[in-house]
Amino acid sequence: MKQKTNLKKIQARLKIMGRIMTKRKGLNVHISGNQAFHTENSVYLPAGAADDIEYLEALEGFNDHEFGHHEHSKECLVLKARKISTLCERFQNGFEDVRMEQLVMNEWPGSVKTLNNTIKWCLTNGWFPEPEQMKPASLVQMGLLYRGRAEYCNQTLLSDYAQRTWDLLQELLPEDIYQGLEAIHQKLGHVVTEQDALDLALEALKLFEDDSSQGSDSDQGDDSNQGSDSDQDDDSNQGSDSDQDDDDSNQGSDSDQGDDDSSQGSDSGQGDDDSSQGSDSGQGDDDSSQGSDSGQGDDDSSQGSDSCQGGDDSSSSQAKQGRSDLEKGVLQGILDALPEDLVDDFHELIKAKLEEASTEAYREGEVNDLLPIHKFPGEYSMDVKEAKKASFAVRRALQKGLFDRNHKPASYDRLGDSFDQDLLAGVPAGNIAIFKRETLVRKENAAVSILIDRSGSMGYERMEKACKSALALAYALDAIPDVRFNVGFYPYSDPQVGWSLNQVVGFSDKLAPNVKRFGVSHSGGTPTGEAINSVVLELSQQQANKKLLFVITDGDPNCPDATSRAIAEANALGIQVVGFGINTDRLLGFEACGFVVIDDVATLHKTVGQALKEKLF
Repeated sequence: MKQKTNLKKIQARLKIMGRIMTKRKGLNVHISGNQAFHTENSVYLPAGAADDIEYLEALEGFNDHEFGHHEHSKECLVLKARKISTLCERFQNGFEDVRMEQLVMNEWPGSVKTLNNTIKWCLTNGWFPEPEQMKPASLVQMGLLYRGRAEYCNQTLLSDYAQRTWDLLQELLPEDIYQGLEAIHQKLGHVVTEQDALDLALEALKLFEDDSSQGSDSDQGDDSNQGSDSDQDDDSNQGSDSDQDDDDSNQGSDSDQGDDDSSQGSDSGQGDDDSSQGSDSGQGDDDSSQGSDSGQGDDDSSQGSDSCQGGDDSSSSQAKQGRSDLEKGVLQGILDALPEDLVDDFHELIKAKLEEASTEAYREGEVNDLLPIHKFPGEYSMDVKEAKKASFAVRRALQKGLFDRNHKPASYDRLGDSFDQDLLAGVPAGNIAIFKRETLVRKENAAVSILIDRSGSMGYERMEKACKSALALAYALDAIPDVRFNVGFYPYSDPQVGWSLNQVVGFSDKLAPNVKRFGVSHSGGTPTGEAINSVVLELSQQQANKKLLFVITDGDPNCPDATSRAIAEANALGIQVVGFGINTDRLLGFEACGFVVIDDVATLHKTVGQALKEKLF
């Protein structure tokens, strides 16, 4: 209980900070289950061992990260990057994390410590990939992210990772690409908006796309390309003659120097003609192109690749033309990286590790989590005729079970209406207690809880059958004197309360006014263990000779270990648990108590009879 109190205190503190940091009055924080995610108005964090200080500190840092996304990030831009490529998405995710956390830390300096605690927790457990073990695409991705976080987010614990990653990048990449990444990193420190982060991701992607396109055929204005023909006013091709106004110049020919026009490292035809390196050029007086073809007017110049648009410098063009096959392969591999070639987004990595730690805490019995109990209206009007019809036979099956359980052995008295003939021989010896007394003590003073799984995996057909079965059981129990019952569906999500158990009928409630609340749809996960804990807490307090818990589910809980442990604790409290599978032959977590299968509402009485006979008595 102390552990639960500690988690509640943390939850309350995080909720207050969330509302302050995000300026959202309706934002709620829930520490429950073993999954981390957020909705528009709620943040859900996995519950872990309350005495694990490092885990709790990491939880706070992750929470601040989630608050930051709530306040500063837009999901639509992530989706836009994802449509372009996986590499673009990873770039955008990393740049947006750096931008967002800078904003959070500038506004809330205390988050510097909490975010660093999360990084420390991951490093301590060895969950960040070592640079020496990464593929080239991961090195580029994580090099930018490690260094961005270390230098711009004050996460100096990543400085060593950043340095090692960039050292490897310098060895792996051509110098011009490495310098291009250096320029991207410098720009990362000045990213202001979400769109800026996406634009920078596109710029990083373009480094590799431009290199990949080098050497391909293209027609651009007056350019000439290797291995292709380009139609211009004066067509020029590598290895062919070019007709100029005055002089012809070809790659590999001598250089004639005339007036002030010059070209470096290339053949030049002087006079009124332009000069080009490794290519032909035509058009214009006094034009010079350095390492490129030029088709511009007077006094225009273009530097870089074969383009009349003047974007790159000559050294970049030369570097691209001089790529080795190995370098080309590395760069193309980075551009074509698959998801498995890259590292998960930091957010996803930390989220996964928190969930793993939470699951382990559940497995070790360090967490006994509960779903808060609330009451919500029904979602649709359900046809109750089938359930009501089935309830009569179900009631008889329940009564028979209860009577069998309360049947007392025969006793004998000196007076009575019926004697046992087998005892007459003992009368001469003075044994006159021959009158048989057999008593059936009708003690249907039982308390029964019905718990129904409404998770997304139930689907429409199974959910409808579960709702009608639950209602049929409720009708049957309601008709048996001295039996109290309650009915709850799990999980139920509400922006104000988060994941909870929707109690449609309480122990002190009348059934009739609540029948309409049995119309429940399917949605969410399957926190069966947490739901059982919540129900057992209330059921164990009922004054009854028999306490039963029926769980109707598809048998696929979030955490089977938590489910089996919750059932064991229920048994220890004198509560007998029976699983009712809906169209399934497997209920994970129910191995110790067993289960029966509901095939049809019309035959529910047989299923109940089987459960009472095989599982309870």
